[in-house]
Amino acid sequence: MLRRRTLLAGLGGGLFYTPFAVWAQPAGRSNRVGVLSYLAPDQLQAFVRTLEQTLQAQGYVQGKNLTLVIRTANGRLEALPDLASELVKSEVEIIVAIAPLSIRAAHQATSTIPIVMAIGDPALFASLAQPGGNITGVTALAAELAGKQVELIKEALPAAKQIAVLRNPNQPVHVAKLERAETSARALGIRLIVVDARKAEDFDAAFSVMEKERAEGLIVFADGVFRAARKVVVDMAARLRLPAVYASAGFAEVGGLIEYVPDFDETFERAGSFVVRILRGARPADLPVEQPSRFHLLVNRATASTLGLALPPTLLLRADQIIE
Repeated sequence: MLRRRTLLAGLGGGLFYTPFAVWAQPAGRSNRVGVLSYLAPDQLQAFVRTLEQTLQAQGYVQGKNLTLVIRTANGRLEALPDLASELVKSEVEIIVAIAPLSIRAAHQATSTIPIVMAIGDPALFASLAQPGGNITGVTALAAELAGKQVELIKEALPAAKQIAVLRNPNQPVHVAKLERAETSARALGIRLIVVDARKAEDFDAAFSVMEKERAEGLIVFADGVFRAARKVVVDMAARLRLPAVYASAGFAEVGGLIEYVPDFDETFERAGSFVVRILRGARPADLPVEQPSRFHLLVNRATASTLGLALPPTLLLRADQIIE
């Protein structure tokens, strides 16, 4: 039975940590699985539902032999280390961590509890086939996605020569992303204008640089800071009339032009399979890290119309979803 929790007064002076669901420990043996995320509870719910269904299909049923302990920072990324420590103290057997910042927080909190990545950072591992340590799971093909973003913006803007890239220099994975983006850009005759933002307060200065440099389009790398403030990012791009390609979910629905992301249902199903194997005795160090095989392309045709942009039919035909 779903039970809402209120404020955790001790975290950051009244910070909402808001796990949208924490179930009571059932009688008898129950496997305790933690989930750590930066998402708002309503955004996390669909992901957790997929995880639950995957576990249930393998005999792990919520309220019987499974207890999910969920902690989400509700967009307050600075809360993740405290929430990760809380999961460790709650004696969960496994932590499912969603996205690189959550994974990093979990890894800093424990070197012994198995951590299953959902949307992970491949740069964490010297070898995906032999991850070692206490982390395994599903990566996000981060660098490859950056190259695909360049290709998509060029397809949408065939005459463009200068494209801005919004990145977070605090994200180690953005180094590999930028290298791949620059390789793709050179091949397509595009100059990249690299703009940094570490926090939401940096957006004004970042978009001012884009305007000064006369960027013709925008690529936004996947990042927890950017996703938490996605409406702000989309509105700033609209103010400068910048067509943009995003690598995180949720941007197209708030007015972003193009969104190219892994299939998150598949990602959570596969994360669930890692949880099952570990509960049955496998060691994370012995489980090869997997990569997503399905991706979703979303196009906001209403935004294209507002920008006066005629998207090529080939792009629209490939879209998994078109927002009118």
